[in-house]
Amino acid sequence: MKTVIVVRTSDPHRQSEALRAALGVTLRGAAIEVVIDEPPHTPLAQRATDTLRAFGHAVGPADDMGEKLARADVVEVWTMTTAPTTSPTSTSPIRGASPPRPRGRILHLVRSEPPVGAVAEGDWVVYLDAMRLAGSGRPPLPAGPIDHDQLVQLSFAADLVVTW
Repeated sequence: MKTVIVVRTSDPHRQSEALRAALGVTLRGAAIEVVIDEPPHTPLAQRATDTLRAFGHAVGPADDMGEKLARADVVEVWTMTTAPTTSPTSTSPIRGASPPRPRGRILHLVRSEPPVGAVAEGDWVVYLDAMRLAGSGRPPLPAGPIDHDQLVQLSFAADLVVTW
């Protein structure tokens, strides 16, 4: 199984979390590619990057994103759109705390109907088998058939991408 993990955040804690999660995916035996355009922001992120490369996994910028997504069985997209969490008595970020995940725009990539209640009214849904965008949630593209480039556009426009 091929997994593509896209890391699109400048938040150092979120970037480190994404790269640690990529390492965890390899523990299940999955072949992965990590798409990350920024250099590692923390020693932990650098260690994870070095370990992934040492295990033979590709880590680097998105040069052929459409091809990578077309080959992938699973795609994870890590983004960050909110400011870091702060303590009520301090203006500095809480050490080790991950910022709350925004509800924002959620894109569901599904092979069949998602479980009842899993998709909120404003969520976007793409049916992968038919490469069709549902009309729910006011997506930035018209409902109907889409191509890989449009799938990439939707993925980057979303705050969170969930694959079913």
